Amino acid sequence: MQELVDANRILKTPMNVACNVPSDAEISFLDVVRITDLAMRRIISMVKMLSFFNEQTQSDKIAILKGLFFIGLRSCKKK
Repeated sequence: MQELVDANRILKTPMNVACNVPSDAEISFLDVVRITDLAMRRIISMVKMLSFFNEQTQSDKIAILKGLFFIGLRSCKKK
């Protein structure tokens, strides 16, 4: 459990993404891509700290990361 708590610290740090739009304007597609890229990099850094993830085969690691990506996309879906 402590391993997961330690790995989760990466996700608690603020994301440093510069979106050049006022707070009341919609962000551009490029901004969404930048934010998604940074978020996925942070998730990859986190899971690399987990022994369970490191014990998996390369194809299983890719499948896990793809699954996390699609779960993230679904959570962004407009309601």
